[in-house]
Amino acid sequence: MLCYGIQTKNNLWNVVIEYFRLFRYGFLMPMCGVESIGMDNPKDQEYFLRAAMADDVVLGELSGVDALIDQWQRYSSYFWKLYLHLNKMEQQPLGAMNADATLSFTITAATLRFVFPHLLDDEPSHDDEIDDIPATYASLRTRFIGLRLHCQCSIRFSWDDAVGRVTQLEATVDLLSPLLHELGNLELVSCVLEKALITPEYLLGEMPQR
Repeated sequence: MLCYGIQTKNNLWNVVIEYFRLFRYGFLMPMCGVESIGMDNPKDQEYFLRAAMADDVVLGELSGVDALIDQWQRYSSYFWKLYLHLNKMEQQPLGAMNADATLSFTITAATLRFVFPHLLDDEPSHDDEIDDIPATYASLRTRFIGLRLHCQCSIRFSWDDAVGRVTQLEATVDLLSPLLHELGNLELVSCVLEKALITPEYLLGEMPQR
């Protein structure tokens, strides 16, 4: 267990390991009954982030520890039984660290509502390339609910030795491969992903206008 604000300083390796340990089940919510199943105290996650991340840590279009916490809350609320498993770590130039992991989750009605809301739309659009889009969306909804996906992902942690904190997190998540495996059709995968509320940096939700 890291003593936040002490051992996190100048030790990126420990920071990355602790990050994956604390967030292996996503961002824990008090209402989840975490004490009864032996998980970590949810407050430890926030304490850790505020000790290990720069105040203005960069996350794609967003920045700041509060934005990082918000994204973890979104992932944990929108996907059910989220599990993040660290596979390997690799030191990069300039003190950065790459971590390869597997992100597993189950799709629920909340996932459709907040991540793939277009699949709830039964009205055809002039931009849709599939002829019978309402029927396609209805079919996808039926297939999606309860579907568990295992996505390969990578997170790059950029480090500032001067302050002993992470200054940037760059994530990639391979959603395409598991979706293609389940749907068996690139056209359907495109139908799912093209209007999803996921940015190229894998941030969830509508991004603030600049």
